[in-house]
Amino acid sequence: MEVASSGLATYGNELSEILGLVTAGTEIMTGRSSQVARGLSTIAARIVKNKDALAEYGITVENTDGSLKSTFDVLSELKPKWDSM
Repeated sequence: MEVASSGLATYGNELSEILGLVTAGTEIMTGRSSQVARGLSTIAARIVKNKDALAEYGITVENTDGSLKSTFDVLSELKPKWDSM
């Protein structure tokens, strides 16, 4: 949890969102929580790095005030559009 929370907090995630993401990942990858945490941190960083590419699909990475949306929110927007990407 330390790896995930420190990495994902940087990208605007709240503790409850981090817990949800890590729990979902460890349900699939049992016993690999550190890999899940590093993977989620990598995903968050790549979302920010590729915000222009995501914008082509109508997915915004920033809130209207310029702050970063949480990784949880961005992934929630991404889910219904994933198959068409």
